[in-house]
Amino acid sequence: MFDDIPVGALVALATFLREKGEYQRSLKILETLKKKPLSGEEKKLLYLNLALVYKKAGFLDRAEDSLLKGIREFPAEGIFYYELGLLYRDAGKLEEAVEFFEKASQLKREYKEELIYTKLYLADTYAEMGRTDKALRILRKLDITVPIPLFYFVLSKLYYFIGENNKGFEKALQGMKLSKEHVSVFLELIERFEPLTLEKLEFLKKELGLVLPVGKLLYKKYIETGNGESALKILEELVEKYPYEPEVMEDYLKILWDFGRRKLVAEKIGEFLERLKKAKKKYRCCLCGFETNTFDWMCPKCRKWESLGTAYGD
Repeated sequence: MFDDIPVGALVALATFLREKGEYQRSLKILETLKKKPLSGEEKKLLYLNLALVYKKAGFLDRAEDSLLKGIREFPAEGIFYYELGLLYRDAGKLEEAVEFFEKASQLKREYKEELIYTKLYLADTYAEMGRTDKALRILRKLDITVPIPLFYFVLSKLYYFIGENNKGFEKALQGMKLSKEHVSVFLELIERFEPLTLEKLEFLKKELGLVLPVGKLLYKKYIETGNGESALKILEELVEKYPYEPEVMEDYLKILWDFGRRKLVAEKIGEFLERLKKAKKKYRCCLCGFETNTFDWMCPKCRKWESLGTAYGD
């Protein structure tokens, strides 16, 4: 059936079908190619694409077999180690993933980023298991040339786990300064180990500016302590800076009502209802545009690291 069609064209067709989700048709073409005499480059393409289709179709054991076959026949090809690392990482086998990303990055430097992030995830996993010594060893050996928020997140967590709260807070602050889009994640980490007092929140506001997560905690703390004037001031700034935040607007309207400014409350409700028509999800991937209300260090759609950021505004 495919005898007169060049191998490259058939692989391209199989790739097109895979991207359309037609895995059975894609596999049929690729399985047919296994019976043809192939050059070395053609075999590489075949093994790799078979693995990719098997992975997409959910046949992870077959994807693994195809990649291992590629490694055995082409041990100098980093792509096979890299794809196998991705397969293990997505399956939660982080130690195995690190092993293959190490080999991939030795063959091709462009794979180093995936290795670093996977090591950080592994260190985080060790920390949660109480194996702080292993987590620290990973962090000490990391070859990071550009600061990464996830690095400071894991390092902060480790310091908190071993009882060094001041260092934990310091590293969390470094991470927040590096990426204000991750502030809420760092605040959740801090609150897990120590209370965020009014003094600490005021300090964070001074260091970071009025970012939404800090502002929300700060005005609530002012309300708790009976300082309505300071709470109203923070809320006015937040409403102007983040006009799409329902919780902020609700608390702003409540405090305006308590201060007797009923007419202004009615005006603000009307303005806010109009803005809600354009409301965004909490987080948006800067690479693929995926939107979600749940944060992760990796985009669930395009699987890129640290691409999810806050999605406020138009």
